[in-house]
Amino acid sequence: SPKLWHAATSPRRRYVRTRMSIDEYEAEYREHVSNASQHIERFAQTPGFDDRRASTSSAEQAIQSAKDALEMMELKGRSLNQAARASLQTKLRGYRAELASLKARIKESRNAQAAQSTDCIREDLFSPACGARRDESGERSRMLAANERITQSTDRLNDAHAMTMEMEGTAASILNDLSRQREVMMRSKATIAQVGTQLEGGRRILQTMARRAMANKLVLYLIMGLIGGIIIITAWSSTATPTAGGASSAGGT
Repeated sequence: SPKLWHAATSPRRRYVRTRMSIDEYEAEYREHVSNASQHIERFAQTPGFDDRRASTSSAEQAIQSAKDALEMMELKGRSLNQAARASLQTKLRGYRAELASLKARIKESRNAQAAQSTDCIREDLFSPACGARRDESGERSRMLAANERITQSTDRLNDAHAMTMEMEGTAASILNDLSRQREVMMRSKATIAQVGTQLEGGRRILQTMARRAMANKLVLYLIMGLIGGIIIITAWSSTATPTAGGASSAGGT
């Protein structure tokens, strides 16, 4: 119906379902499972053929909705840490086993319904008017069920699309962060290269200063040697001159 279609395609509803937490999806799952169990129990208490068929169809729809809730829980669980994700997977396995049990109960109900279909066919053969009314009611129920399935499928597609858009936005944000980090790393690399160049220049300056200090030290040692030599020569000359004068005085006498 247009009302259901508008509710399924409403952007606000898509946003709300996408923003639901794991606990909220779990509560939705339990609600669908409870509805499915009620429909299965109602099948055993309903005498009408069409009512039983409607009960099984409603139970299948509830099980499918519960399965969708589990899928959304699994999608949400991908963002959890490893321990929480393992606990969630264990819980999901138990829920899937519960859904399998409900499907088995529906299969048993359908087998029981098939066993009673012979009486309904016989009734239709002997009462054409009743059969026509039943066919009309059954066709209407099938159309309503098909419309409901289409609505739920549209809802699931919209939820998946919204989840995909959210994941795409998250991926774009991560890419932007990585791009900024890459720029920071490139600037850091350029800064490190500049510092390395400056260190190389400083090393060369220190080497030049060391060579100059060594040369200055050699010049200082040379000057000190010359001064020492001059002092030694001067002292030797001053000592040798009085000795020569004394020898000359002795020869004249």
